[in-house]
Amino acid sequence: MKWSGVLAVALLVVMTGCKRETGEQYREYFENDDAVILNDIIDVYDRYRQAAADSTYFDVSAALHRAEAYGDMDNSFIERDTAFALQLPQYASSRHPFLAGAEVFYNSCLLTFNVWSNHELWMRECAGFPLADKEDIVAAIRSISEDCIRDDDLRSAARTYKDSIIVMMNRPMDEWGDDESSDYLLMSFSGKIEAKSYRFFDDEEKFADSLDAMTEEIADATLPALERYRQAERDGRLGLMLHSLNGCDTFDEQCSLFLNWADSPESEPEDVWIIAVAGRLMNSGKYNPALGNIWGIWRCLFQYYYCGISRDSSIPNGLYNEMRKKCYLTCLKRIERHPDDIFAMNCAAVIGGRANINRFGEYPYGNQAAFEKYIYLQGRYQKSE
Repeated sequence: MKWSGVLAVALLVVMTGCKRETGEQYREYFENDDAVILNDIIDVYDRYRQAAADSTYFDVSAALHRAEAYGDMDNSFIERDTAFALQLPQYASSRHPFLAGAEVFYNSCLLTFNVWSNHELWMRECAGFPLADKEDIVAAIRSISEDCIRDDDLRSAARTYKDSIIVMMNRPMDEWGDDESSDYLLMSFSGKIEAKSYRFFDDEEKFADSLDAMTEEIADATLPALERYRQAERDGRLGLMLHSLNGCDTFDEQCSLFLNWADSPESEPEDVWIIAVAGRLMNSGKYNPALGNIWGIWRCLFQYYYCGISRDSSIPNGLYNEMRKKCYLTCLKRIERHPDDIFAMNCAAVIGGRANINRFGEYPYGNQAAFEKYIYLQGRYQKSE
């Protein structure tokens, strides 16, 4: 399954783990770092089980939320200023083309996404569902300064993108001409970002095939562990998975098993635990080629579970983008250590170039978290054989 964003190619992969070093032909692309310790999440699970045995109430969401120390989700309708921006002076003179352009690419993408998220609030108001005051929306767009983009051409294009959207917002939509479209402004600026970005592969189809091959190499490694989870009694299934994850030998194995678990139809009632484990994996600062998938799964499930999938729901893209930034930096550190790792470049490009959760898009009845859940977790929607 291909995943395309502002930059070219990424494949959604469902990876499985193993109690050994990950990979054979592609072993060099896995770090085989130590696994993340999940004892505190298991402690929450034990207290939850004890409360159930005692027939007492236990707030799992609150306990896991505290354990993961998620940020403040208040004021999550309007995206303001450039707190999202990265400053990477250590790469400014790098001879590595991806690292040299990493700051400009990331900041350009995030400016694009946050301006668009604010524009969608105005579009929602035009549909009769005011979520924010128009003057506040315009002020917020102006506060997202293009000065965070250290490329003259893209900085100028960003200014044009912002100003043009504001001009269009100052007129009713029914007065727009046939050739006027805010979608066109978005795609035009996105195209300029893509044109400036480092293309780290020569043949898109061949690169996609190599991603498939890397996935297939490890795809069967923990099918026995997954099958034990799926065949376990419903009452003990979650505990079995949490302990299996905590018992992994390496971070790569842990990521693989996590992705298998999240994609399993049996795991849907366990989303709050999947969110917590994903947060722990990403916050560890450890790298895996599927880090972008883990972030995408975490983000769409967090939106589903904590905020909702209505077009009028609070969408804390600021929170999601803080985690995006952590994962992006993790990928850049991997590229520093392994400058020829095209899969790490792909992972960084996917994380940096994936749009915010939007209110409008392919899913006609709510925000894009519903569509992303389907894309990332297709195994949940397939009939059992």
